[in-house]
Amino acid sequence: MAYLNILNKSTLNSKGDPQITPRIHLHPDGIASGTYWMRQAILFDKLKLTNNPFDQNGHKNL
Repeated sequence: MAYLNILNKSTLNSKGDPQITPRIHLHPDGIASGTYWMRQAILFDKLKLTNNPFDQNGHKNL
């Protein structure tokens, strides 16, 4: 819900943003702990990000 504050009184103004479905990306090497990832350099040369929810190129959406 979105609230509007007028003269220190909050009133309901409009519906809030819809809930976003969580997106999970599993690493191709499998699940690992933070300790594992801290042992070595992490390269992001294979990861392509986008903010386009309709991307058809296989890029990971933020």
